[in-house]
Amino acid sequence: MDSILLISTSNVSYLFKNLKNCTCIFCPTAEAALSALDSSIHCVIIDVELAPIDNLELDSLIDAIQQKDPFVTLLLGIHSSSAYDSMMSKYMQTIPFGISQFIQFSGSVTELSWVLSYAFFQTRLSRQMAPFISDKSHYLSLLKSRKNTACPISKNELNPTQHSKNHPPKIQTDVSKQFTLLIVEDEDLIRKHIVALFSSTFSIKEADTAEKALATIREHTIDLVLLDITLPEKRGIAIVSDIKTLSPKTDIIMITAHGDFTLIESCIRDGAIDYIVKPYSKHYLRQAVKRVIQNKIFTAILEERQPL
Repeated sequence: MDSILLISTSNVSYLFKNLKNCTCIFCPTAEAALSALDSSIHCVIIDVELAPIDNLELDSLIDAIQQKDPFVTLLLGIHSSSAYDSMMSKYMQTIPFGISQFIQFSGSVTELSWVLSYAFFQTRLSRQMAPFISDKSHYLSLLKSRKNTACPISKNELNPTQHSKNHPPKIQTDVSKQFTLLIVEDEDLIRKHIVALFSSTFSIKEADTAEKALATIREHTIDLVLLDITLPEKRGIAIVSDIKTLSPKTDIIMITAHGDFTLIESCIRDGAIDYIVKPYSKHYLRQAVKRVIQNKIFTAILEERQPL
């Protein structure tokens, strides 16, 4: 049973009552939330419309949560689509450090379930990494050091004993260059913008049609596909299952101008792992990509079953 810790001065925990295998603990104060936070909690939702709570700034609250549990996934809860648009505009350049995603309380049960399932997965994966992380404060410093980058944390960086205190580890862009992104977007300006955003961190392939995308996947090892839903001739939604058949380990993030979750749900059912709705901020896209690649790195470390 997965547990949600909801921090809000308004009890909206009833919104989660129809979700299977999930319980919600309501905390009206930050102090109550920090007291309730333990390893049984798999996701913390902060009601952003009511922050700051108890005169604590949002960043301070997030920092207090992470100091107690650096592995739990944090979400910002938003009550309406208009509030969501306003919040996305507010965080156009940056998202508060530590926040994984937004969750819209007015979303459908299916949408809430998907966002929470992804959050639960992230928490479980991160907590499995605990034995490989000897210094949690060092781990948090690594996360903060690349707040505004797409660069993930490498295996070698997790152990601070390999570096002197006077010479902290540099961001190892050569490690992330081992990963290859395929950008599938028919609009040249948008595709070039995305390529420019990630070319210094990852190896990049491009395609402007579904057929070219599939051909690229047949010829190269692709770690992550950024796939536009509305491609000419053959839509992106139509090739999600084809991509997973050709390359089961390739992850897919859908890019769509439509907020209709029914369409996105079909992509996720076929194998997509996440989605981004246009217009999006470059920071939000960077974080989504980094999250997927970081999960790949952590999974590889766990599969090795060897301490650092």
